[in-house]
Amino acid sequence: MDNYDEILDQLYQEKELLEKKIVEYSLMKQYVKDLKKEDNAYINVGGYIFAKGSIADQDNLLINVGRGIFIEKSRDDVLKIIDEVVNKLTQELDNLNKNILVILNRKKSPQPL
Repeated sequence: MDNYDEILDQLYQEKELLEKKIVEYSLMKQYVKDLKKEDNAYINVGGYIFAKGSIADQDNLLINVGRGIFIEKSRDDVLKIIDEVVNKLTQELDNLNKNILVILNRKKSPQPL
């Protein structure tokens, strides 16, 4: 029985992380949609840290593709990328929920793992 509980704990932790990522990307999408030229803006630099600055071009954004490399993308492309990420995370969450149900069912009527 402990083995099932350990597996469930791990799956629930993964589920919580996925749900947080989905919320984060959904908020990011709204920020990108609402972005407009501003001289006196607070720009999120990560987490809960903001820098005061200006937004000169709201239609082209930089995306970090890893290792400190940034590429410029249109706002529409960025929104599409965010949608793709959210869809992928949602699929992962659906699979995780299915796995949780399988483990819960096995826990009710024990079978070998």
